[in-house]
Amino acid sequence: MTSNLLDVLRLRQKELIETDDEFAGRLGISREMWRLVRLGRTEPGRRTLRGIIAAFPELTDSVHLFILSRNASILANMSEPSRAEAAPA
Repeated sequence: MTSNLLDVLRLRQKELIETDDEFAGRLGISREMWRLVRLGRTEPGRRTLRGIIAAFPELTDSVHLFILSRNASILANMSEPSRAEAAPA
């Protein structure tokens, strides 16, 4: 899901013909944070997601889907027993 949201944002930046600095400013985040998100080195956090919705309200559903998929992934990982818990006593 992250890549879909990121693909849309990368395309939007290209359409707007904005530098990383300009696009980050539009989202209300630093250029470095946008670079890390754009390259997939970090997932967008709360501030970035709020900035995406503020700058591009039409992407609200995509942001919500991203949050839901991330939360589902976290919950799935929590339900799997750790190796220490799975090992016989």
